[in-house]
Amino acid sequence: MNVPEQNPRNAIYHRAIYHRGVDVFYTQPGAGESQHCVVCGTLCNVERNAAGPTSMASAISGQITMHDKHICPHVQHPLHEAAFRYWEYAKDLPVGRVRTLADRDLQDAVQRLHDALLEEEQTP
Repeated sequence: MNVPEQNPRNAIYHRAIYHRGVDVFYTQPGAGESQHCVVCGTLCNVERNAAGPTSMASAISGQITMHDKHICPHVQHPLHEAAFRYWEYAKDLPVGRVRTLADRDLQDAVQRLHDALLEEEQTP
């Protein structure tokens, strides 16, 4: 039997790409603050008192830092990545008609994400 190769982009969830300051945040341990995803507005999950790198440079150098790690629970969803791309495009546009259209596209993408998540919750 000939089975086609799995393409990770076609999977429901794929490996997440985190965007520091957007859908993943590092804070001082025990700071007690909550963070919301800049893209979809969802309250981030928190891993308290984590030990590890908090940037690419600290990962390369092997530096371990105590921190609280806040991650959007939807960051692995393909529609979240699509919404991020709209956000990334819109954030640098000057105010005007094009920016308004880009903001609408972003709102539509976030709505599609929330609709898909709601549908997944209701599916047994």
